[in-house]
Amino acid sequence: MNAMFRWKHERRRGLAPLELVLALPILLMIMALMVNYGTMAAWKLRGHTAARYAAFSARWPRTGHTDPRPAYWPGAMGVEAAGNIARLDDQRVYHPVARGPLASGVQVNSDLLDPSRGLRRGSAGLTRGYPMMGKMGSYHLSAEVYFLDNMWQYQRFGLSGNVHLRIPTIYTFTQIMPLHDSYLTAARDNYFQQYSVPAAGRYAQLSALLGPDVDSVNWGWLAGYQLSSFVPGLRRFCTLDQTTADNSVTNLVERIEGSDSPWRAGVADRMTRGFYRFYRAVIRGAQNYVPPLPNAQSIIDMMQSKADQMDQFWDNSLNPGRPGP
Repeated sequence: MNAMFRWKHERRRGLAPLELVLALPILLMIMALMVNYGTMAAWKLRGHTAARYAAFSARWPRTGHTDPRPAYWPGAMGVEAAGNIARLDDQRVYHPVARGPLASGVQVNSDLLDPSRGLRRGSAGLTRGYPMMGKMGSYHLSAEVYFLDNMWQYQRFGLSGNVHLRIPTIYTFTQIMPLHDSYLTAARDNYFQQYSVPAAGRYAQLSALLGPDVDSVNWGWLAGYQLSSFVPGLRRFCTLDQTTADNSVTNLVERIEGSDSPWRAGVADRMTRGFYRFYRAVIRGAQNYVPPLPNAQSIIDMMQSKADQMDQFWDNSLNPGRPGP
């Protein structure tokens, strides 16, 4: 019995190396295929990165021509326009505020708020040989990345700077709507007509007193004011609510006219105070100028006369009984 087992054991000696020799090519081939697949997958990921790089480097207003080629990608890269998307799966994109039409005849420039426009396609391609088992030939990789480029930069709105309002560019108020009418009434009737007609009083009298000195107030370093700071504007708001619009316009009229109870300075008040301080600043400058000005006294007398006129105008026409400007 023991002899039989010993004979079988002796008969199998040397088969393990033989099995290894037979199986090793298969194992090496599988390992080579794994290396080839892993390398190809890694380059595929690099291809997507290169396509994304090409697409984003050409975002408007860039072209990407001067950008250096990524060191990790030796293949071809490109970007091109890909038209528009037929429709986005988001109903908010097609809201009347973005597409129109709106009530009261407001026209909407829907192209400016259309994110489905300006589709771009970035691409990358590469042909490489397999790192192992070269007789397999070569493989070709291609990748494409899409993105929407219709962003809302101020240049696309035809604006010269990012501080300008986009609302007047998006919406065209071709018809007089209540909000537009309220603003025009406040700006035209309550400002230009009321303060330009001499019979209305205060602003016309003030203009006659100032005369050519209106240009001199642009010396803001003396007066602490500039001419544009005297004229109030409609504060920014975005609403179609009539009550909100009326409140904003009422506030504008109060800042133009001023009020007595509670007291609030109007345009004439601010201009009187600004020019009074301007004249006083010129007087101080003439008194303290080094070396002394030869005609300092004549400048001081002229400016003092103008300052007295402002003071008198304040007491008689603007704010009787209130302290001077």
